[in-house]
Amino acid sequence: GAGVGLFQFPSPVCRGGVGVGYERGAGVGLFQFPSPVCRGGVGVGLCYNKIMDKKYILARELRKKSTPQEQKMWSILRAKQFQGLHFVRQYPIGKYIVDFACRSKKKIIEIDGGQHNETKNREDDEIRTKYLEALGYKVIRFWNNEINDNIEGVYTKLIEFMQD
Repeated sequence: GAGVGLFQFPSPVCRGGVGVGYERGAGVGLFQFPSPVCRGGVGVGLCYNKIMDKKYILARELRKKSTPQEQKMWSILRAKQFQGLHFVRQYPIGKYIVDFACRSKKKIIEIDGGQHNETKNREDDEIRTKYLEALGYKVIRFWNNEINDNIEGVYTKLIEFMQD
C-alpha cells in the first residue's frame, strides 16, 4: 500500500502506551507493524506513553539549558571519550531525571549547585539517591565548585567510581 495517513493503535513496544503512526507503505523508523489503515502496508510508529512523555520532554529542555558545570562534565563523558563508556545526559530513570548515566554499568553522576546544600534539598537528594540505588544504580555527586576548581580530582574520582 502506498497510502498516507495518521492513526493510533495499541503500541507493540510500549507497555500501556499508544502508538501514533504515519503510514508510508514501507517501514522506516523505530518499529514496524501491520498497518491498520492501508491494506498490505507497513506503518512506522513512535511510542507514546503520557507519563514517560512528560519526563522526556522535560529532559530535552534540561539538555538545552545545561549549566556550565554540566557542559564541562559532558565534554568529558560524551561520545565514549571516558573509558570507552556510553553516557546519556538528563536522562529519565523512574520518577527522576538524572544529570548523567552510564546505563551499562548502572552508574549515575549528579552535579549539585549551592541550593542542594539547603536542609530540605539535602533530604530530597538523599531520598532520590536511595530510590535510584533501589533500582540497582550507584550514584556519585559532585559540587559545582569541584567541577570549576578541581576537574582533575573529579576525573580521578570518576575513574575510581566507574571501576567499582
